[in-house]
Amino acid sequence: MTISTTPDSATERTPTPGKPIEIEGVLDIYLIRPLGALIVAWLKHTRMTPNAVSWWSVAAAAGAAAAFYDPSWAGAALGAALLLLSSGLDSADGQLARATGGTTELGETLDGFCDSLSFGAIYVSAAMTLIFRLDVSPWLAVLLGLVAGFSHSIQSALVDYERQLFVYFTRGTGRIERENPARLRDEFLKARRAGEGRLPVLLRWLRTRYCMNQQALLSSSTALLRAYDAIRGDAERRARFLTHYRTAMRWPLHAWTLMAPNCHKVAIVVCAFLPTVAPDWAPSRYGLALVLVFNIALDVVLLLLIAMQRRVDRRLMHVLLAEQQNGATVARP
Repeated sequence: MTISTTPDSATERTPTPGKPIEIEGVLDIYLIRPLGALIVAWLKHTRMTPNAVSWWSVAAAAGAAAAFYDPSWAGAALGAALLLLSSGLDSADGQLARATGGTTELGETLDGFCDSLSFGAIYVSAAMTLIFRLDVSPWLAVLLGLVAGFSHSIQSALVDYERQLFVYFTRGTGRIERENPARLRDEFLKARRAGEGRLPVLLRWLRTRYCMNQQALLSSSTALLRAYDAIRGDAERRARFLTHYRTAMRWPLHAWTLMAPNCHKVAIVVCAFLPTVAPDWAPSRYGLALVLVFNIALDVVLLLLIAMQRRVDRRLMHVLLAEQQNGATVARP
């Protein structure tokens, strides 16, 4: 679930005010966000709502999935174009919401839900390629599709968490403050008791589970967040910690980009084109289906990233503990 909380810009190369340059993606800056801005420039004069735009992004992704099923140059090219359109619409829904003052937490969650549906449609197409074009066992194809989809979900959630932590630490803003699992769970239960509606209640439950998974799988970063909150009110100590934090996270943030949605999109397009650009390479006959293997193989990299992040978090925790001890010494009469 990738949710932007700040205005996007089609003309600036610099990051948006709430999104540091360290977490900006090249495709987002130079391609997807400008495309989203062009779409918004047209949609602002219509009655199209941000939620409707989110659903249209799913429709475009479903079209891409159908096109990718055809293992030809035309199918791959059409699928790539529709996937780019889906990405532009995914960017446009948030931009439109901010331009019209229609940003809501449930709208942000719907955005992430639609992202999952979009990738899910493509993974279904990949599984169908295995079954109907390559005569792979349906049970094996479905299993690969489910594992690949689950892997994608976890990978995207964790890179999103580290990026949002970076925004919170360096800018003091972002979703982290709103996404306490206990708070979200209480809101979910209240909404269910109030009969809010099936889709909103489902979205609240998904958001709660999403945040719980993030904080559980990256527990060292969650502990760092709690320790940071203890010194957040002291500007001098906070500034010293942030100097260490920016230095320590310089390379990990680049490495986490491998888990980001745009990396998955590039892999999808590459796999779709393989049968036409490398027909003599034996694995290329699997075409789009290779993306399922790619996602699962990426879990090995994910485990290494989690281990690396834990080491970084431990070093930063020592810095925070030292700052807390210095604060206690200063406060002692």
